[in-house]
Amino acid sequence: MALTAQRLSKAQIAGWVVRQLVYARGIELGCCQMTRFSTSFLLVFCSVTSLAFAREPELLLDPETVIAESVHDGRLDGSISFHFFGQPTPALAARIGDASAGDHARTLGKSAQQSCRVALVEALTELQTEARASGADVIVDLRSGKGEAPMASASQVHCRTGRMMATVELRGTFAKLAGKKPAR
Repeated sequence: MALTAQRLSKAQIAGWVVRQLVYARGIELGCCQMTRFSTSFLLVFCSVTSLAFAREPELLLDPETVIAESVHDGRLDGSISFHFFGQPTPALAARIGDASAGDHARTLGKSAQQSCRVALVEALTELQTEARASGADVIVDLRSGKGEAPMASASQVHCRTGRMMATVELRGTFAKLAGKKPAR
């Protein structure tokens, strides 16, 4: 029996490991007969996998803090301003079009919080690049999350985490500021 890329329960994984150990050692599985090695390996395996699966599935981040740190570190240049849904926005000359970006960050070797921060910065960088290309000065009404009803919050960004990746998805609107002269 080969493991497939589906979600398996801990009991299914542990059962598969026990069967592989028993078959590999040439021991017939009678009425719960196991060697000491098999038993100790199974206990260690179950404790390690339970730690590996222990992740917070969703986190909420403060976007203002992440944006300020990213501008300070030089990851964002500050030329495009980001306004989340519900925040006051400057006077707009025109709304140019819809903005959307989603990015992933690997969680291996990082905490879920760090991975979510990296994913948020990558998504904001993608939006900044698209805004410049479309001629926008600002991105307004930013919302986070996936699906028909993304989270509309001025103070929190939704991040989904898994065993391998953290994902942040943003949607908003590109806009031009009123009274700003075009760059030459």
